[in-house]
Amino acid sequence: MKSVYAAALAAAALIAAQPAPAAELKVLAAEVVEPAVKELAAQFEKSSGHKLTIEYGFGVEQAKRLQGGEAFDVFIAANGLIKQPATVAVLEPGSTVQLLRIGQGVAVKKGAPKPDVSSADALKQTLLNAKSVAFVPTGQSGVATLKMFETLGIADAMKAKIKAVKVEDVVATIVKGDAELALFLNNYLVGNPQVDYAGPYPGTLQSYIAFSAAVGAKAANTEAAKAFAAFLSASAAAPIIKAHGMEPG
Repeated sequence: MKSVYAAALAAAALIAAQPAPAAELKVLAAEVVEPAVKELAAQFEKSSGHKLTIEYGFGVEQAKRLQGGEAFDVFIAANGLIKQPATVAVLEPGSTVQLLRIGQGVAVKKGAPKPDVSSADALKQTLLNAKSVAFVPTGQSGVATLKMFETLGIADAMKAKIKAVKVEDVVATIVKGDAELALFLNNYLVGNPQVDYAGPYPGTLQSYIAFSAAVGAKAANTEAAKAFAAFLSASAAAPIIKAHGMEPG
């Protein structure tokens, strides 16, 4: 099955890239989507002949660099950043394509009993029963989790349970036993060998961060840059995106 996906991606890259000559593209991408983009980028390079130099980092800082005049070919970031007027000003008009969205969920240390998060009531009880929860309070994901506490009517009760951590420490915190639950973006939790994924935030408690790719207005090779963006958004890329805990489109 994997070979079928690879063949489909190869075909997509060839169709998207021709007749543009081989080019070298500078890509700035949000670190949160790195696993999926890295895998897809390798397929694109192999099939198209184009060379990609991808720098992964904090989206807000990357947006500031582009807005300040730094040269780039493709920008992959959360929609909120791409839609900022200062970012739009440095993008090729009409070049933005939707790539994927990431929801949030709950995980526990590998081997620990999986809590019930299948409904709002179940998640509420799970959170109230937990001695501590780890999550990143800053950024869109943190704001959404705090809002979820408020929606469930447990904001005050959760204050004493919260372990505010950095992105890179979410999983480590529950692995070390410093927190019982991890509440974070699904792509950090799904398939992670150190944790057991309990499930996504249920129903209307779920929130998503959507990501897009856009071509720079002064891209060195606009056609090749558009080909890469089209490749990432092609239906053939969906299985890889899903495998990394994200939803295509």
